Amino acid sequence: MRQHRTLLATILVVAAVLTPVIVYYANYYETSYNSVNGTTVSIVSVKRYITSTATFPNVTFYLDVNVATRGPLDTFVHIPVFQLTAGADSWAASLGSGVVGDSAIITPTRSAIFILTFRATDETSAYRIAGSNPNFLYLSLYSVENAGMYQEVVTKTDSGNWTFSGTQGTRGP
Repeated sequence: MRQHRTLLATILVVAAVLTPVIVYYANYYETSYNSVNGTTVSIVSVKRYITSTATFPNVTFYLDVNVATRGPLDTFVHIPVFQLTAGADSWAASLGSGVVGDSAIITPTRSAIFILTFRATDETSAYRIAGSNPNFLYLSLYSVENAGMYQEVVTKTDSGNWTFSGTQGTRGP
């Protein structure tokens, strides 16, 4: 009988110690997951320059991009790659092969601003953008992000209509 009480007491002590540890790590994993999956990307401002050259138009977009998290933990954005596509109703053109940004740590109260430059690198895209004044921009962010115990390769996007007056873009409805 004494052995059963000792065994029961041991089981209760182990359960009393492990239960809070398991609950803590389960909650920490969940908040880690929510921080990574709560990452957002948004285009803050756009400038577009189109100049003529001897071969084909030089089309350049300058973007200020905000990356933030709605999660409760600091999130590490590792070597983000941004891709910009400009388009109109019936076509779209990618600008370059992607712009790599510096890694950043974003917190619930502090986002990261990336200042990016995209250039049309092929003749077809340059002529389409220069000749038709596209107003739809689609930005993609690809990166490895981690917070706490969770890590994932993520893709985040922002898109919208922009009206250009001169070089400055204004986000539309």
